[in-house]
Amino acid sequence: MSNPDKRSRKPRTGRKQIFVRLIAVILALLMIGSVAYIGLTFILHGYAADSVLSDYAFVSSKTDRNRGFYVSVALRWGSSASASYEITSQYGFVFGDAFISRTDRSFTPLFFTDETDIVAAADANLKTGYKSCSLASSVSDTDIGAYHVELTPEPGTQGGDIWDSAAELEEIYLIEYGHVYPAYIDGVRCIRIGAFPTYTEASSAAAAIAAGLDGFSVSVASPSSGGTVFLNEDYDRIIFGLSGAENHLGGIAARQRDGAARSYLCNTLNSYLYDGVFCFRRNQTSEYNNLTFINLVGMKEYSEGVLPAEIFTSWPREALGAFAVTVNSFAITGLNKRFSVYGCDYLASSADENYSGRHGVNDAVVQACAEAKEMVLTYGSEVVGGAYSSSQGGCSVDTQYVWGGITGPYICSQPTPWEDYSTITRGLWFKEVSPTELASQLKSYNSSLVSGTSITNVSYEITGDSTYVYSLTVTDNKGKKSTITKTSTVNAAMGSYTYSANFVIGKNSVEYTYDKVIETKIIDLRQNYSGNLSVKTSDGVANSTASTFNFFTSLGQALKDSSKSLYVMTSSGTAVLASETDIPVTTFPDSGGYYTYVSDYGDFLIVTRLQQITGVHRASKSGSYAIVGKGFGHGVGMSQYGVYFLAKAGATYDQILTAYYPGTKVENVYDFWARN
Repeated sequence: MSNPDKRSRKPRTGRKQIFVRLIAVILALLMIGSVAYIGLTFILHGYAADSVLSDYAFVSSKTDRNRGFYVSVALRWGSSASASYEITSQYGFVFGDAFISRTDRSFTPLFFTDETDIVAAADANLKTGYKSCSLASSVSDTDIGAYHVELTPEPGTQGGDIWDSAAELEEIYLIEYGHVYPAYIDGVRCIRIGAFPTYTEASSAAAAIAAGLDGFSVSVASPSSGGTVFLNEDYDRIIFGLSGAENHLGGIAARQRDGAARSYLCNTLNSYLYDGVFCFRRNQTSEYNNLTFINLVGMKEYSEGVLPAEIFTSWPREALGAFAVTVNSFAITGLNKRFSVYGCDYLASSADENYSGRHGVNDAVVQACAEAKEMVLTYGSEVVGGAYSSSQGGCSVDTQYVWGGITGPYICSQPTPWEDYSTITRGLWFKEVSPTELASQLKSYNSSLVSGTSITNVSYEITGDSTYVYSLTVTDNKGKKSTITKTSTVNAAMGSYTYSANFVIGKNSVEYTYDKVIETKIIDLRQNYSGNLSVKTSDGVANSTASTFNFFTSLGQALKDSSKSLYVMTSSGTAVLASETDIPVTTFPDSGGYYTYVSDYGDFLIVTRLQQITGVHRASKSGSYAIVGKGFGHGVGMSQYGVYFLAKAGATYDQILTAYYPGTKVENVYDFWARN
């Protein structure tokens, strides 16, 4: 027996019910014809063949580089989240089943609409207003209910997709029940009718519908803890619904139009555009009842969204490239970081990485991220986390001093003298705090630290291999002494009085020093040159036309023979230096404070000419504490401004990464996964 045509199964009603409903439809069309027309138009254009929707599908895999890799980042979470979100897109939307687990990510497109403004809301009783939607406080406060009449194919029937009946069912039931829409529930396509605040009302409607409808199983659908409904821009009609098993989320992608520029999703909360898919995960705890708003996006597009939010896109190309690789590395090591609480990898804030979708993305960013696509920092069998902060104040600090724990040798305390921190915002800062203000600040951070009303003494210890404060001890006017350890805790406890833990503090006044960068040179030791070379010594300039002579750098001895090239013995071997290259050898501040620091990274040297400046910062009020600090942030790994200064000096992106993460290499993440 052959299968019937897919449209052969149609709703069948009794003659009397058909007559009554047709009369109702005609009258309603005369009064509010536009409403029914809009609904009918939506349904007729809302479903397409799988071949049309397949372009929007993706499956993310760690084993297949052809599929690409997708990450999930929360745009709104916790107290910043709400029960609904307005989303716009230039050519409409594609609805689908988004799957986000700890290991797999995918999007299965199901349905599309030409409507360019929609609202994603929790599957719950909703209160609507003018351009607003929230969880209803009570049944009487409900405008759109969470109980629906659900139609599924009757067992034993054969035919086409149930969504093919949506237009016809809408003609019959839309005016009476207000909502007739396709839904995808636990992997099954169905049609839902109405939106009732109680099960009793939905059950009554289900009985009435079932009495005149053949070919469908009719039941009552109760609200789902993981369901999402999508409303029209007027907040008065549901146009699609989705609820699935764990990790299956309602998702939407921007619909594209042939021959037109790429369309993006617009988050109306900040008016930023985003690529990928928007997903909505219900977050119900004792504290919150809302939707976590998630962007499921390719890693390259994620990196493009981070760069403009973290650094200036006008910076040199090599700076953008180095940062793109670092962002990729952070993204890979941060997978599932927030999954236990929010069901995603990370947050779109400085708690992880600032991420703003397409906002600020320009051609330079796109090019940098394309060149760095899938490239990450590795060390042996691990991907390097790629931590970074705004500036470091001339040195980085080992992770063990900041958050505890031991990382690889690639993240360590080391001088970063090329960072001209005295010229940048919050790179060099001066603060003052009174004893009572300091007591209040410390008490607000942790009430157990202070019992008195003022701080009478402050002492501190630095890490030993950097200038960051690891231990801060305070004594109050009641004699209570408390010690704070770890640089991150010290900085947090000091609140707005410090921007990093790289500071000195003293009562009434404090002596300080800082370095001003005069010049930075990158000397590539992988190339051979010949020609003249001048060596700057503390006494002047020694010209290479002299006969054989020796000079000392901070790295060792260099031998010069006037008939040969200059060979410099570095810690990693002997290298030939370029012609017309000046190497200052004053490694300690002279009478004017000038000196040179040579950083050796094997294949290249970073030679930085500095001027050390000293001073005294005096508090304006007697008894207050004077504070002088350097850098902004935790100081681990890479300095954002330091990257800029190195690129400006001529460093390549890989030299920049080597300088901040010694011993690492850059490789394709799929090659790394295949090997490990």
